[in-house]
Amino acid sequence: ISLRDHEGSEKVAISLSAPVWSLVWSRHQNGTQNTTDVLAVGCWDKTLSFYQLSGKQFFKQRKLGFFPCSVSYMGINHDYVLVGGSGREVNLHSFEGVKLASLTQHSSWIWAV
Repeated sequence: ISLRDHEGSEKVAISLSAPVWSLVWSRHQNGTQNTTDVLAVGCWDKTLSFYQLSGKQFFKQRKLGFFPCSVSYMGINHDYVLVGGSGREVNLHSFEGVKLASLTQHSSWIWAV
């Protein structure tokens, strides 16, 4: 993953062990005034991980057990993460990536949530 400024200069490089298939940005509220930009990353090593703009890992990396093809935030404050992929389910996770529930099941991979 290469994070770049508005002129295209690389500011941060994040190396992972497998291809990244899906990623999405969100703002995490730290208390009343502080916010942190958080990048959720679905990697084909079957993990979901989170990074700050600095490239530092933000929350614990979560093992999914399937290839995540789509990751998106849900809720007014982006309190939840939806993940779909080769597991043929759409799973609801907390903002920190903890699996809360399986929302739906399908006969094929989920490519978009």
